[in-house]
Amino acid sequence: MTCERCTFSQILINKGENYSFLDPNGEEVVRTHQQTILECRAMPPLAGSWPHVSTEDWCGYFKEE
Repeated sequence: MTCERCTFSQILINKGENYSFLDPNGEEVVRTHQQTILECRAMPPLAGSWPHVSTEDWCGYFKEE
């Protein structure tokens, strides 16, 4: 049972996907995500945004797809 298989989770970023940003000199740098990032929608946040979790996280609201 992992968050990755939960009905309440949504994959935001897959492990291995590339992303880019500008370094302080203004040059583009390309990197690879080291882990999958999910958004947990089991409980609505009181303020702010939905929590981000990793595939190894687990909570008491787990419901398999």
